[in-house]
Amino acid sequence: MKFEGRIKELKVQTPEGTAGHLYKNSNFTFNYLPEAATATQVSVTMDIRKESYTRGALFPIFEMNMPEGYVRHYIIERLRKVVPIDDMLFLALSGNNGIGRISYESKQSDSGPNASVDLNSILHSENSGELFTHLVDKYLLKTTAGVSGVQPKVVVPEERGTLTLPSLIVKSGNTEYPNIAVNEFLCMSIAKTAGLRTPDFWITDDHQLFVMRRFDFSDTHSRLGMEDFSVLTGKSGDRKYEARYESLLRAAILYEVDVNEMYTQIILSLVVGNGNAHLKNFAILYDDVTGPYELSPIYDVVCTKAYGDETTALSINESRNYPNKKYLLKLGKDMGVQNPGEIVERIVEAVHEVCREQAARLSELNAIFIPETIFENMKNVT
Repeated sequence: MKFEGRIKELKVQTPEGTAGHLYKNSNFTFNYLPEAATATQVSVTMDIRKESYTRGALFPIFEMNMPEGYVRHYIIERLRKVVPIDDMLFLALSGNNGIGRISYESKQSDSGPNASVDLNSILHSENSGELFTHLVDKYLLKTTAGVSGVQPKVVVPEERGTLTLPSLIVKSGNTEYPNIAVNEFLCMSIAKTAGLRTPDFWITDDHQLFVMRRFDFSDTHSRLGMEDFSVLTGKSGDRKYEARYESLLRAAILYEVDVNEMYTQIILSLVVGNGNAHLKNFAILYDDVTGPYELSPIYDVVCTKAYGDETTALSINESRNYPNKKYLLKLGKDMGVQNPGEIVERIVEAVHEVCREQAARLSELNAIFIPETIFENMKNVT
């Protein structure tokens, strides 16, 4: 990317063509092109219209993929001496690599291809710590500015058919959260065993890196629309904890996605002690912005209770304490969920099965505290 001062304008693109332009002056302004068609609508929440959209903060659909934590800090440290750091820069850096179907172009954009990386070379690396540092140095500025979340991560291109796509998300950990990769692998394995749809995911041979394949590409490798529930409820990312799981289920009903699946995703997080299942960790996918919509596969599930996080991400039953089974069953019944008791039992069985299968590995890695925390929490919830 060429740096020529503060970015004031970005062209906003969709796979169907240019949607409009985003401007930053005293406020953010987005204008659809006069000829914009429904196919290029940028969000379920932003209908095509002649009038400008104006807001003091970035619009939720554009803010959805703002980098956080490690990624944001890395970009700031690398670029603060050469360019003004702001939201428009982060969007420009994300280019066409961000999650979902929206991409951004500016006079400073660099859309050059990135060399792909073989998945097996990541999974079987002899030193995944050095490998992660190498991947960060090579790819983070080019591919990762359009992926949210606070955990250290980098998006890596891989060959998919005849295309090279930024489709692998490689996550590392830190000393504050020991065995975080093992934790996520365990929780995602429980989700998969319980029958939930999950992305493809792996853990490296040395158990230091968790690798997930993005799910916002179709089977033919075209881009899918993806909008998390912060966007759908009109909340900025810094308000991602300001909701109730009950309202999340109602929103699922409103957008006509499978409420049984939404309920199952919520119950899974509650059972395994995932206190970070906030609005940005639930999303819809679509081919057409007018629908139909489907709930995305479950993602970013970790037993945060194993690290001392004792409360739920969103409130439930007017509290942030983990609820009991009686309330979970009542909630399912009130929301029209089919057989909520069977869903809870299926998740409980999946916890036992996966933890039994992974017992030797967890013991060898001194990570037995993770399933112990899950079992303790599960006992209280179910």
